[in-house]
Amino acid sequence: MERIIKVSIFEFAIMWASSFYINKYSDFDLKCDVLSRNLGVLFDSYVLRLNGKPENIQLYIDYLKAENFRIH
Repeated sequence: MERIIKVSIFEFAIMWASSFYINKYSDFDLKCDVLSRNLGVLFDSYVLRLNGKPENIQLYIDYLKAENFRIH
């Protein structure tokens, strides 16, 4: 299954760069292509193409939400 999502994060003092969290996709047995990346001082956004099992995609999305990413 393929799914395209837009995610963003607004953090004043982030412990790790947002790409650290985005790059955890391999832990969920997914293939992820970054279609777009917009990195700023306080706000980062990405457009991701995820390929994998639907349940793994949902687990990855839930992980990003738990790390304060907003899913659009």
